[in-house]
Amino acid sequence: MLDEIRPLILPAVFFFWTVEGARQLYFWYRAGRKPAAPGCVDGGNPAVDADGASPLPDQRIRPWGLVWFFIGVIGLICQRPSVGWNSSAIGESDGSDAGLVSIIRKEVGDLGGEWRRASMNVVAVSGTNHGIVSFGRESLNGKESDAGTIYEIGSITKVFTGIAIASAVQRGLLEVKQPVADLLPEGFTVHPDFGDRLQLKHLAPHTAGFPRLPGSFFSGGDIFKVFLNGNPYSSYEAEHLRADLAGTKAEEGFGKKMEYSNYGVGLTGFLMSSIEGKSYEAMVRDRILNPLGISNTVVELDERTGSRFAQPYANVFNLGPLGLGLGSSSWTFTDALVGAGGIRSDAADMLKFLRANMNPEGTSISGSLKLTQEKHSDDGGHRSVGLFWVHNRGSDKKTGYIWHNGGTGGFRPFMGFTPDESMKLWS
Repeated sequence: MLDEIRPLILPAVFFFWTVEGARQLYFWYRAGRKPAAPGCVDGGNPAVDADGASPLPDQRIRPWGLVWFFIGVIGLICQRPSVGWNSSAIGESDGSDAGLVSIIRKEVGDLGGEWRRASMNVVAVSGTNHGIVSFGRESLNGKESDAGTIYEIGSITKVFTGIAIASAVQRGLLEVKQPVADLLPEGFTVHPDFGDRLQLKHLAPHTAGFPRLPGSFFSGGDIFKVFLNGNPYSSYEAEHLRADLAGTKAEEGFGKKMEYSNYGVGLTGFLMSSIEGKSYEAMVRDRILNPLGISNTVVELDERTGSRFAQPYANVFNLGPLGLGLGSSSWTFTDALVGAGGIRSDAADMLKFLRANMNPEGTSISGSLKLTQEKHSDDGGHRSVGLFWVHNRGSDKKTGYIWHNGGTGGFRPFMGFTPDESMKLWS
């Protein structure tokens, strides 16, 4: 419920300011045009009668009406509203299993209600069978979605970062117990509180005690871009990471308590691309995508992938046959934090990626994929973490599933599978 309400708060505030500002400006305008009446006092102010009473609302707040009005209008423009016809388009990709398609349609519905919001793809895998069902359009006025529609996968990117670590371990470039200080590029240091205690094995399962976001993210104001449907990570560069890392102290619970940290994972991706001597995207392409035959998964959109990129929306409202969308910025990352959430992909590629993780032995990078799924930390309850894959155990401590989700300005992906290979899902 909270996720549904949050995107509405700022539009509602800006709408109120616009209406209230317009109301005050209207009364100000009326007061200015009212002819002076005999016996008018207060220096000839036509809005004040001879007895000192004002027939219109209090004039003292009227100048603020102009400020309120312009803030409200600018704020509403920043929401990037767009209007299109509601779409109930549903399609399935070639080769989809009828049984899996039927399950997806039953669980998701026909877009007649909650899911009539924009675009969505659902991928299900069971054994050798798969189903891909596409819902909606790539934008309110765009083409129908299909298995080639590109989405931001957000924090599922962390799994790719984990596989990059595993690949480096398999090739003898590093060890998960290696101190981070030994892996940093020239000019980067960790806080003396850490010394050699901070290791990759702490960053990967979120036990390094790092905050969720780096300190300069707040002092620089980037965090507020989230609430304005902006692009919060785009200006965070390597020099910011260097300064933040040197000032980040060891927190209580270091090495034991799991605290989810985009900052820590972003640093891990930065370390891996530095060790490999190439950009994060080039590293992922060489070590993961090419070996798995994945071709439409990117960090930077080019002409081909950009033409299939789904328009991100903070929310879409049903207004009878029309849909009103509040736009959101696409999130872009520099190499400083890209490993935490910068990848875009489509359903066809995610099907390949899902199959590879479900059956690593059938790939040329089986050692890396299996190492990524090994558990490196445990919360003492029903959850543990590998190299960014999350393991949820059932109440019997035997059954469960492996998963990761994500969330950027206008996208909410999820990927998960059961260890016994009974079912896999991406949406």
